[in-house]
Amino acid sequence: MTESTRLRSRLLQPAHRAHRYELPECAPHTAAATGYLPHAPALPAPARCPRAKWRRSPRLAARHYHRLCGSASTRAPARVSRSVLPLSAVFIGMVTSNNLCLKHVGVAFYNVGRSLTTVFNVLLSYLLLKQTTSLYALLACGVIIGGFWLGVDQEGAEGTLSWTGIFFGILASLCVSLNAIYTKKVLPVVDGSIWRLTFYNNVNACVLFLPLMMLLGEFRTLYHFDKLGNPSFWGIMILGGVFGFAIGYVTGLQIKFTSPLTHNVSGTAKACAQTVLAVIYFEETKSLLWWTSNLMVLGGSFAYTWVKGLEMRKVQEDPNVKSSERNETGV
Repeated sequence: MTESTRLRSRLLQPAHRAHRYELPECAPHTAAATGYLPHAPALPAPARCPRAKWRRSPRLAARHYHRLCGSASTRAPARVSRSVLPLSAVFIGMVTSNNLCLKHVGVAFYNVGRSLTTVFNVLLSYLLLKQTTSLYALLACGVIIGGFWLGVDQEGAEGTLSWTGIFFGILASLCVSLNAIYTKKVLPVVDGSIWRLTFYNNVNACVLFLPLMMLLGEFRTLYHFDKLGNPSFWGIMILGGVFGFAIGYVTGLQIKFTSPLTHNVSGTAKACAQTVLAVIYFEETKSLLWWTSNLMVLGGSFAYTWVKGLEMRKVQEDPNVKSSERNETGV
């Protein structure tokens, strides 16, 4: 009997006669690893076995375990904080530019001043993700830009235009768009937990604000501030902090269950209501073209949402659409 015939007869033995061989842990991809090939010889372990090193070093073994299968709940806080850091940097830019925009423009014009969020969504989707946008969606963005320039023109006609406020409004629009995109991107790092994301984001922001305060001389301003001991001031600050935390939590929750686009559109609707309330509260009188600019911004944003909704529905109903095209409609 030849060697090949003898080996073949061993492989064809009944299952009850099959004998399992224990394979060394460092050779999992060999035939004997399955345990179902009878009389398969156990291979010797490689000379450089990493698991032997892990047994000698518990710290190295723990690091390898967390790297391969550790979830966000088991990762080190410093590592999670480092992963959330890009979102925190964008968050700082958003908060700072929003406040500086409100400092130089009125609350009523704030809607128009930072109305380019949807436009930046389209630009960033093309530049970062190489996703194209349909013609109708681009037309809706054109309506938004037209409303923005009409609002700027009307503010100039009334003598209340501030180009510094316009600049920070455009920067705020860019940061709001990036904030929505990075929130969606960073959520898996914290296992989709909005509470953990909000916590790490706020801790990072508190640390990152310190060098900015030092560069801009805010510590000196804070030292000479005469209301540091005023209880009313701290009451308003605490109330503002509670509302800010609630807005951040609800924003993350909305982005988690919908999309960055839905969040930006709902933010536009919120800004429209804010504009109307500001005009009523401050008893301001605005021209017809001023109101037209606000309606153009709001109408363009909702038109963009409607077009994107139709595209997404078409993709979901058509099973022959490529996966790349499915991603393009989810901007």
